[in-house]
Amino acid sequence: MPEPSDRDREVLTAYVRTLGDQLGLRDWDIWLGDWLPPADDKKAEYTPTPGDRHTYINFASDIREWSLEKLRSIVVHELVHLHLCDLGEIVRSDIHDAHLIRQQEYELIWAAFYRARELAVNGISRAIAGFFPLIEWERAPDALDCADPLLPGNAILSIEHPM
Repeated sequence: MPEPSDRDREVLTAYVRTLGDQLGLRDWDIWLGDWLPPADDKKAEYTPTPGDRHTYINFASDIREWSLEKLRSIVVHELVHLHLCDLGEIVRSDIHDAHLIRQQEYELIWAAFYRARELAVNGISRAIAGFFPLIEWERAPDALDCADPLLPGNAILSIEHPM
């Protein structure tokens, strides 16, 4: 299966930005990263910059084979994660970097936090995904309700990411 086309990337970029804005993430710069190899267990991943409101979201390259509902659910899931990034930084920075506990204790805390966060994101995203529009692959990206590209938090409107 070939990777999605440049046009697919443009449409997905505009779609993610639109949903991000609707989820209250206008203060985030969100870029689409590289395509992930198709896999059953990982459809998408986000890579935030610690202490900042910047992230890359990578999607599996078989994205065009997904149902529209599945794509919407996965996009909403990844975006909900962004609202909880600061919690992860508390565990990672404040607890780990303070060196008040042993590495083994930190790893136990991190594993428990990771599971709880994932369950929360799953529950929230499942509850709200149906309230958001489905992607329209055939619609022109500039016809989507995207935010002004000159405002902060709209980096996703740029197809090139600054790596």
